[in-house]
Amino acid sequence: MPYKKLPVLEVDGKPVAQSNAVARYLARKYDLMGKDEWDAMICDELVDTLGDLKQAALENFEYMFVAPALDKYPALQALKRSIHRIPAIFDWLIRRPFTNS
Repeated sequence: MPYKKLPVLEVDGKPVAQSNAVARYLARKYDLMGKDEWDAMICDELVDTLGDLKQAALENFEYMFVAPALDKYPALQALKRSIHRIPAIFDWLIRRPFTNS
C-alpha cells in the first residue's frame, strides 16, 4: 500500500494512492470531467477547495474547538510544538497576516 494510507486504487495490478489523483483518474476514465476544459477546471476547483477546507480545519482546530481541545492528545500537542519550533515555521507564525477565513 503506497504511503500506508487509504484510499488505494489498483489499476492493472499496480496500486495508486492519493485521493485526488484517484478521483481525477476515475473522473477521466468514466467521462465525469465535464464537456470541455472549463468544466474540468471547475471540477478541479471543487475538489481542491475541499482539500483547502480540510487543511484549514486542521490548522484552526484549537480555535474552532477551544484551546483545551488537544489536552487529551499529548502526542499531538508534542508534534505541534516540534513543528512550531522549526525556524521557518516559527518566523511565519509570528509575521503571518490575520484572516477571518
